[in-house]
Amino acid sequence: MSLDPELAAHAVASANDAIVTLDASAKISSWNGAAERLFGFSREDAMEHGLALIIPADYRGRHVAGFHKAMDSGQLEHGGAVARVEAQTASGERLVLGMSLGLLRGADGKPGGVVAVLRPLTGAAVEFVPAAQDG
Repeated sequence: MSLDPELAAHAVASANDAIVTLDASAKISSWNGAAERLFGFSREDAMEHGLALIIPADYRGRHVAGFHKAMDSGQLEHGGAVARVEAQTASGERLVLGMSLGLLRGADGKPGGVVAVLRPLTGAAVEFVPAAQDG
């Protein structure tokens, strides 16, 4: 089964979570509308930068090292589990986020980048209540 690229692009664009991809050199390669709203950087501005754009200076070394380790080993340190991270906005405000990562592989199977899905951890989540079924 192959994924329709147009459907995938619409899914990322309409997501309420920030979805950011980085290429193998840690340069931002995609930045959805939710990322623009969350971080305050336009897509155009973000795509001129790397991972350090949203990582506070005191965490950059650790994040960059973890990224390069994943590119070298083909393994994510957290195994894709949601991790609590701090990030910063265009105005310098610090945010506490939940972040899950996925390794992007090229046609050769080698790591070609990372996708990060980010959302604020502050505020209450809305409880999901399934609709009653007629029966």
